[in-house]
Amino acid sequence: MKERLTFCRLCEPMCGLSVRLEGNKVVGIRGDRAHPLSRGWLCRRGVAFAEIHNDPDRLRHPLQKGPGGFERTSWETALGETASALARIRTRFGPRAIAVYMGNPMAFCTYGTFAVPAFVRAIGTPHFFTSGSQDCNNKFVASREVLGSPVRHPVPDLDHVRYLLMIGANPVVSGMSFAQVPRPAEALRSIRRRGGEIVVVDPRRTETARLASEHLFIEPDTDFFFLLSLLHVILDEGLWDRRWASRDPDGFETLRVLAERWPPERSEGVTGIPAEKTRRIARRLAGPEPAAAYGSIGISLGRSGTLNYWLLLVLNLLSGHFDAKGGSLLSPGLVDADLLYRLSGAEKLRARSRTGGFQPVLGTYPAALLSHEILSPREDRIRALVVVAGNPLLSVPNEDRLRQALEKLDLLVCLDLYRNETGSFAHFLLPTTDILEREDLDISHAGLQVRRYGMYTPAVVEPDGEQKPEWEILEEIAARMGVRLWGRALASCLRAAERLSGGLARGRGPGDKPQPVPRMILKAIVRFFGEVDFGRLAASSRGVPLSPHVYGRFGRRRALAGRPARVRLAPEAFVQEAWRMEEAAAARRAEASGFRLIGKRERHTHNTWMHNARGLVGAETTNYAYLHPEDAKEIGVSDGDRVRIRGPEGREVIVPCRVSEDLRRKVVALPHGWGHGYEAGWSFARERSGVNVNRLLTDAFWKLEPFAGMAWMSGVPVEVERCNLDRKEGQG
Repeated sequence: MKERLTFCRLCEPMCGLSVRLEGNKVVGIRGDRAHPLSRGWLCRRGVAFAEIHNDPDRLRHPLQKGPGGFERTSWETALGETASALARIRTRFGPRAIAVYMGNPMAFCTYGTFAVPAFVRAIGTPHFFTSGSQDCNNKFVASREVLGSPVRHPVPDLDHVRYLLMIGANPVVSGMSFAQVPRPAEALRSIRRRGGEIVVVDPRRTETARLASEHLFIEPDTDFFFLLSLLHVILDEGLWDRRWASRDPDGFETLRVLAERWPPERSEGVTGIPAEKTRRIARRLAGPEPAAAYGSIGISLGRSGTLNYWLLLVLNLLSGHFDAKGGSLLSPGLVDADLLYRLSGAEKLRARSRTGGFQPVLGTYPAALLSHEILSPREDRIRALVVVAGNPLLSVPNEDRLRQALEKLDLLVCLDLYRNETGSFAHFLLPTTDILEREDLDISHAGLQVRRYGMYTPAVVEPDGEQKPEWEILEEIAARMGVRLWGRALASCLRAAERLSGGLARGRGPGDKPQPVPRMILKAIVRFFGEVDFGRLAASSRGVPLSPHVYGRFGRRRALAGRPARVRLAPEAFVQEAWRMEEAAAARRAEASGFRLIGKRERHTHNTWMHNARGLVGAETTNYAYLHPEDAKEIGVSDGDRVRIRGPEGREVIVPCRVSEDLRRKVVALPHGWGHGYEAGWSFARERSGVNVNRLLTDAFWKLEPFAGMAWMSGVPVEVERCNLDRKEGQG
């Protein structure tokens, strides 16, 4: 038996892995105790990845749907027929008739993050959708408007912070989003050990809240009013940082006018947070000790996700601890994130969507528009869809409409590890490599590091079937269509690569073997713009430390292409929408006092694709609806009883409930990612199907968050009642 070192790519922490092998077979995974950052820590999902890697249900050969179901086919047939169908649709109906959907795992696959957008541009379609509109696109929009770039995101300086406000974040279970922090629970405990304070604001007493100094329940989807009242106190009491206020004096005055209408005494009636608590938090944030405010997905999925992140950025700017030790950091990363963004060409994609008129976010449209564009009566409606590492049928609002849309497609091709629910409607299923079967460079999240570090890993094992990396599949489809995958925005990288000496310039690697184009691109980027050489990264099995943070860089630096680092405190469109939120607050008070739906992260699952691992799911046989004891008593249910949850458009699910005092009254929490079925190819997950929360949610484009097109997934009004029908547990 031997051990190989690599790093995990399931979420932001990128923990070090020690993979035990017998020949080419993975027999176990554990945390790498000698890894400088994670030091042996690894969550249950990382440990269980050995089971996923070896899962008999994984796709290992291309499949084609025939009259009797899916049948094995050759790569030549699958690629050839896919390319032929795409080319035919493109010629007859135009490039708009083809769409691409990219799922969350590609955010952790460096080559994939280059290849998928390149494929979209090569085809020439504007229809690029991702899971970001169910997750984080609001942050890109707010950062673009406030800090001048969609990829500048401050992270809390956890090693030095003394006061940390966390809103809608549960890193103990999910890791920190938009912040790379291995061992997140230990990082939080260390704040308290050195005398610091952590305050968690959340509708649920989360696992993270149990580690905090204080937890405050908040009414779901009212974060905007709480944040605005924090700003009110800072401005009203003269606690703001004059440096950043002077960068945008007009914007500062606009903020003052907006915030003065929302003293904590007013927001208390909307959020449920006592006014004196809000005042104390604001004073601590803007006090003399290092402080930071951090918000995760919980602030992103309501009706004002972009406004919430805008106010969070403004609070960090004006509190006096932005880009300062113990405050909010702007990490430059191994390679400057602005550079990667500009090389991607995403900023050139500005055409608004035909449905709803949404501006692209990093070159993508809201995924909730996908079904509308497929079911459109237009001649050039979407007729072909390529899905890369995604399962939109379980991830995008209104499952029923999207199912109808998938059935109408002329071509559906899925690149994935499994035949998931979306894939059950596919014409071709193309098997992809997993994190142990591909090389990677941690570059996508390097600009979000609390401790700066660079990591590269080769593949740990060879595929045990015919799996291929996503970039190679897309490259071969593009070639057969007669289009160049690596043209346009990435051409500058290739020209830079040609100027390098040796194997890189010739596109050759060890043994004079051809190098993958993505590797050539990354080597060129790191060579010209990175802090350390690619060869040094490749030679280290545990990564390379980068230089320490230099505080105060943002105010002095000039971004790429000579663009100055600028600050806009009050973007006009945000301010106009903020005034409309006054009406939303009044309407909310007028609504009947029903239940509000929120999500819930689970230790034993990761979105839609890890429920087939028996060792991971264990006794958790399905998802549950979590209710406060008093609410359960009112509707006459106890642990294990089934409840019916009905969404605002009348669709419903039936699911067993669990009673918990960790919930705020009149809040029901339902974890996402479940609802397995549709003849999907995972035997164990289908036995524990659960229900799909997205079946309850709307995909009406006029109800999407206006700036980023974020789906309304938190704080949604629902009806909850006891279910007495004799129906299968978890049935939707």
